[in-house]
Amino acid sequence: MERPLRLVTTSPVWEQAPVAYNAHLELLARHFHVIAPDARASGRTRHVGGRLSISLLADDVAALIAALGLERPAVAGFSLGGIVATILAIRHPGAIGALVNDAGCDC
Repeated sequence: MERPLRLVTTSPVWEQAPVAYNAHLELLARHFHVIAPDARASGRTRHVGGRLSISLLADDVAALIAALGLERPAVAGFSLGGIVATILAIRHPGAIGALVNDAGCDC
């Protein structure tokens, strides 16, 4: 049986935060197929120019899901990632099967 998928980030900013996913990646990987992409200009990635927006980041995740041929994965996001995951669900409702918005709000 294939394990469900979760998308998270590896940004070292959150390594010491027990509420963030970095502290739980190993445990999650025991139960799920985990893909941990870094958003543009975050973690181990850079942004080559243009305006960054939450919609652009959500579209990036949708493009990643399509490029990997994933079939309606569960997507989890913490803080900004939670907002991105929510906008992904709104902009691309058929792309994901489940959404976890962990501490993501547009405050």
